[in-house]
Amino acid sequence: MALSNRGQLDYITQPTAPTDANGQTVAFIRSTIGGPSQIEVIDATDGIWLSQKAMVTFIPPSEELFWTIDQLIYGSNQQLNLLEMVAGRAANNGDYFRGEIGADAAKLATDVVFGVTGLASDATMMNQSAFN
Repeated sequence: MALSNRGQLDYITQPTAPTDANGQTVAFIRSTIGGPSQIEVIDATDGIWLSQKAMVTFIPPSEELFWTIDQLIYGSNQQLNLLEMVAGRAANNGDYFRGEIGADAAKLATDVVFGVTGLASDATMMNQSAFN
């Protein structure tokens, strides 16, 4: 098990097994805060601290990296807003076309039922005149 002298400032992903077939294991460490960190390791199976300690210095990101990230986020938000607008328009057009297709289907069904071509109101009037 690996431990940092900085405690919770460093994030350590512990090994999933004590060792592999070669007797080795790997832990991963990352930090969001720059600065030196001393890493100590304990053999969890035997409870023995290893005598060698590793020193790691985390370097904070540059201002240029922060600027680049901000630009990527801004650009992504712009693209998402555009996508939202296009999707909204497509949905509105879909409703319009669905309505048009629905009206055409209703007209066709009326024509088939009454055996005529024309508007539904014409078919209804023909049907009513048959009873007069």
